[in-house]
Amino acid sequence: MESTAQISEEKQAQVSRQSREVPGGKEQQARFRMYCNTYHNTFTKASESKPSDSYSCGNFMNMLSLFCDKSEYMRFAQKFSPLKVYDLNVVSMFNAQHKNRSVMNFMDSSFPNKIRFFFVSLRERLEPKRFYHFNSLIKLNSKISVKAQFQAFKFNDRQLKRLVSNFRHVKVLGIEFCELSIPKIPNFSKALQNCKINQLSLYGCGATHLSDWDYSLDQFKNLIKGLASSPDLKPSLTSVDIHDCQIDQYTAEGIFARNDLEGVEIITGQ
Repeated sequence: MESTAQISEEKQAQVSRQSREVPGGKEQQARFRMYCNTYHNTFTKASESKPSDSYSCGNFMNMLSLFCDKSEYMRFAQKFSPLKVYDLNVVSMFNAQHKNRSVMNFMDSSFPNKIRFFFVSLRERLEPKRFYHFNSLIKLNSKISVKAQFQAFKFNDRQLKRLVSNFRHVKVLGIEFCELSIPKIPNFSKALQNCKINQLSLYGCGATHLSDWDYSLDQFKNLIKGLASSPDLKPSLTSVDIHDCQIDQYTAEGIFARNDLEGVEIITGQ
């Protein structure tokens, strides 16, 4: 079902031409046309030829940014259900809220079959059990091939284990500006079987208002020791980013060395 009523004939012709260059056959091309037309219908003002929201549309045919706290983006998401967006490179979801039916329907029914990069941030920091859409997020794992980033969550060791288990196939995993509670050493050996993660970002997680690793360094040590318990993570992991985590380079290198992770690059920004 393609909505084209508000788009000029010139724009429709352009979309049609572009769709013929989309790989994946007629179904993918039809999904591309629907996506472009719906995007322009939602974001283009009558007096303009380009989408009015420049941030969301920098290259909207390759990337989709959904601001979940803005009504126009939720209208865009609603228009797709239950149809699928065509296969983009990047999907970003900003300021996801505790309970938003449009967001959940988009993830369950309209999310592309295949993307390379995925980003999601919460409007307020929540544990997965309080974030209504967390199970829907987890189910997207097989559709994301290269990079997955999660920001502003709260995770205990059990919840963190579930997350890394479901995204162990990506090359880059970001768990950033999250509050992590790791009071004991978690065993990640099973969760990280056949792990492909090269880069792990913990950017900001150790900040004072989050996990406060300056005060509770033992929790960071527990996390690294738990990750090192995976024989499959060790050969794949090349770098860990701990910018803004209140841990200096010397301290971090000592912790990694004691867990046989000397070959991993530690990025502290210092």
